[in-house]
Amino acid sequence: MNFTTPYNNTDYFFTKEEDEIVFDSPLSNTYFEMEVTITSYAFYTQIPSSKTLSYKIPLFQNKATFNLGEIIDRSMPRIKTIEMKRLLQYKASEVTIVIFEKDNETDTEISVHEIGPVKFIAGFKPENVENNCAFLDVYQINRSARENSYVFFNALLTVGTHLFEVYKNDTLVDEFSFTVVSDNICSRSLKLSDYETKQGDIIKIKMPNNPSLVKTYIVFPSSTSYSNYIAFEDEYKLKTIVEFTGEYRFPVEFTTKFNQIHQGLRKINNKVSSTKELSFIINTGFMLQEEEFIIESLLNSLKAWLIIGEKEAIELTTNPKKFVKQDPTTELYYYDVEFFVNPTKTKPLRLLLDQDLEDIAFNVNAILPPINLTASGTTASTTRLQWEIDPDETEEIVFFEIIKDGEYFGATSNLYFDVTGLDLATNYDFTVKARSNVGALSLASNIVTVSTYTSFDTTPPSVPLYLTSTNITYTTITLGWNASVDDKAGDITYSIYKDGVKIGETTNTSFVVSGLSQDTSYDFYITATDVSGNTSDTTGTISRSTQQSTLKPFYMTYYGVYTGGVDCDAVKNTLRFHDGAGTYPEVGDTVFSDPDTVFTYTSSELLKFGLPENKTISIYGVNGQVLSVGTCTTGGKTKIT
Repeated sequence: MNFTTPYNNTDYFFTKEEDEIVFDSPLSNTYFEMEVTITSYAFYTQIPSSKTLSYKIPLFQNKATFNLGEIIDRSMPRIKTIEMKRLLQYKASEVTIVIFEKDNETDTEISVHEIGPVKFIAGFKPENVENNCAFLDVYQINRSARENSYVFFNALLTVGTHLFEVYKNDTLVDEFSFTVVSDNICSRSLKLSDYETKQGDIIKIKMPNNPSLVKTYIVFPSSTSYSNYIAFEDEYKLKTIVEFTGEYRFPVEFTTKFNQIHQGLRKINNKVSSTKELSFIINTGFMLQEEEFIIESLLNSLKAWLIIGEKEAIELTTNPKKFVKQDPTTELYYYDVEFFVNPTKTKPLRLLLDQDLEDIAFNVNAILPPINLTASGTTASTTRLQWEIDPDETEEIVFFEIIKDGEYFGATSNLYFDVTGLDLATNYDFTVKARSNVGALSLASNIVTVSTYTSFDTTPPSVPLYLTSTNITYTTITLGWNASVDDKAGDITYSIYKDGVKIGETTNTSFVVSGLSQDTSYDFYITATDVSGNTSDTTGTISRSTQQSTLKPFYMTYYGVYTGGVDCDAVKNTLRFHDGAGTYPEVGDTVFSDPDTVFTYTSSELLKFGLPENKTISIYGVNGQVLSVGTCTTGGKTKIT
């Protein structure tokens, strides 16, 4: 193996660390190729997405290095919305690396090695990591808080149940636990007033099974009556929340654009426009000196929000040029931080400050187990599980965990899950558990036992019989057939082909083909596919033609302004049909917007011609002349090009 790697299958690795794969080949005239498959998991739902990237790595003096972290960091999920009560944030990305060493001249493979899956977390490695668990802070420092503050923390946790203890001045005052069934990053809030804190108290959150992991808050005096929480996306791509207890203000700047005109020797400035830019400057209130790096992290962040409720926030953009440190001669510091306020349809920002945030209190309520778990479409290696949410459930369910023979198997946000990779002739017991948005895990659903086939199914279903058409219009043809028969249980899927191209599929024995042209012939056939993927031969091909319209066509266009119009999607030269004779349409004529839709035309019903609002129409006569503008009482047959 002519390379060394810092990665293994056990530990977590962090994308912003300077870990490198070092290539060092004793062979001359070789190079390396690397295939990197990254599976990332969406915020809150754990829905996976994968992509594979390839890199060619030339050697200089038989050596090269490669930093994988930057690539993985760009592939990881980002916060889209702020939800204060979500316990589970996202799952560690899983990365598989395949390294090839090849001959420069022939591209012949000399060696192949696979590494992984390696688990990656965004950001820097925390100062303290114990048993693959950590509080996700770059530095383990004390944080300031107020008597009535909410405090927040993010933690990396492995599979299992993790106990947290809360101490006030070294006295145990609370404890809670998280149950994690797949490696997860979790977020939690505590309200300090629940512990009757006062100025000078020290609050510590500990993990007794990992004694080096401690998060400490010192209760400071409040310099004002203000309290506002600003969240931002930190180095771990997680929300970090800072309480601002200082004063705030709203400086407004105007930007004016001018056109400069020369009149002889004179220059005249004509005002074109003025735009208002709203800034928001807020003071942190008292902080510890060591918390300065948190403010710097906020200013470096690409996203920030003012929290106004459980799922409500106003988006802000930091303005790093305004970072005013005040009172540096004392041990207490406070800072002015400036933001730009992004446009919002909610109330003005000044009306949303100093909100009572009771609705973000973190309460973990019990949830009900899923009901009516069933399995269907079982094959030699697969089955589909389906279930329902209990109608009496009042909590928000965010995803479901699949348990196979008592062990975690997977997760989904759907009410079904396709199980793959099962063994032949084997019985499996499945249950499903629900997970709420705050991380509560329900009891298991009913057990469903699945027995896989004793052999792989290679027999296709029978060919569907008696393909025919049951209804034909100007633009649709309805097909019908007799059901296929298969040697195994499970739904049969029918694929419908039009002129040799697949246009749809169904598990029913009929299908409506739409969007056809009038008076046109089409060829149809179908196939049947069973749950194991075996497909029958095709049916015989049938040819069917849509109905031919006896209506006469005319064309219209429009321009200008007409205030009597209505909103409708129409384009120039829209074809319409008419059943009258002579010049038309006339008031009282029957007009078809397409051959299957009939209405009676009147001069006031511009909607019937699909014309948008505020348009003047021009109706063209037999010789292409404009006969009338702004009315619809005459018309013609000439196509407008």
